[in-house]
Amino acid sequence: MSVEKLAAELQQILVKRIEADQLILPTLPAVAAQVLEILRDPEAGMKEAAHVLERDPVLAARALRVATSAAFAAGS
Repeated sequence: MSVEKLAAELQQILVKRIEADQLILPTLPAVAAQVLEILRDPEAGMKEAAHVLERDPVLAARALRVATSAAFAAGS
């Protein structure tokens, strides 16, 4: 199956579910929501975000992976 055909089928499925009000999206984990809230607060620091992030090892690992990726390397 070609990528274009697969994309078209997925789009049809999504449109049908949206129109039928049956599209269920996963909720943001509580820890992620708390970290985002902290990061949006100009008075908060990275220590507060790290303290909350420690409660979710999977999310912490993902954050570390992104933070150390080439996209976030110094100078880019």
